[in-house]
Amino acid sequence: MADWNPWAVKSDTERDRREFTPLHGVGSLVFGMDLLQTAAALGVLRR
Repeated sequence: MADWNPWAVKSDTERDRREFTPLHGVGSLVFGMDLLQTAAALGVLRR
Protein backbone atom coordinates (compact mmCIF):
# COMPACT_ATOMS: atom_id res chain seq x y z
CA MET A 1 0.00 0.00 0.00
CA ALA A 2 3.01 2.28 0.40
CA ASP A 3 3.23 2.66 -3.41
CA TRP A 4 -0.46 3.47 -3.83
CA ASN A 5 -1.09 7.15 -4.61
CA PRO A 6 -4.77 8.07 -5.13
CA TRP A 7 -3.77 11.46 -6.58
CA ALA A 8 -1.38 10.13 -9.24
CA VAL A 9 -2.36 11.44 -12.67
CA LYS A 10 -2.44 8.74 -15.35
CA SER A 11 -2.67 9.05 -19.11
CA ASP A 12 -5.91 8.03 -20.83
CA THR A 13 -4.41 4.68 -21.87
CA GLU A 14 -3.34 3.86 -18.29
CA ARG A 15 -6.62 4.87 -16.65
CA ASP A 16 -9.07 2.23 -15.45
CA ARG A 17 -12.42 2.37 -17.25
CA ARG A 18 -15.45 2.11 -15.01
CA GLU A 19 -19.04 1.95 -16.18
CA PHE A 20 -21.69 3.91 -14.28
CA THR A 21 -24.92 2.03 -13.53
CA PRO A 22 -27.62 4.39 -12.20
CA LEU A 23 -28.85 3.51 -8.69
CA HIS A 24 -26.28 0.68 -8.46
CA GLY A 25 -22.68 1.88 -8.60
CA VAL A 26 -19.61 2.61 -10.68
CA GLY A 27 -17.57 -0.30 -12.02
CA SER A 28 -16.70 -2.64 -9.16
CA LEU A 29 -17.88 -0.05 -6.60
CA VAL A 30 -21.45 -0.55 -5.41
CA PHE A 31 -23.41 1.98 -3.37
CA GLY A 32 -23.58 0.91 0.27
CA MET A 33 -20.17 -0.80 0.43
CA ASP A 34 -18.24 -0.40 3.67
CA LEU A 35 -14.65 0.84 3.85
CA LEU A 36 -13.03 -2.59 3.66
CA GLN A 37 -15.17 -3.69 0.70
CA THR A 38 -14.34 -0.46 -1.14
CA ALA A 39 -10.61 -0.79 -0.47
CA ALA A 40 -10.66 -4.42 -1.66
CA ALA A 41 -12.58 -3.48 -4.84
CA LEU A 42 -9.99 -0.79 -5.62
CA GLY A 43 -7.12 -3.21 -5.04
CA VAL A 44 -5.76 -1.30 -2.06
CA LEU A 45 -6.54 -4.06 0.41
CA ARG A 46 -6.15 -7.75 -0.32
CA ARG A 47 -8.60 -10.12 1.39
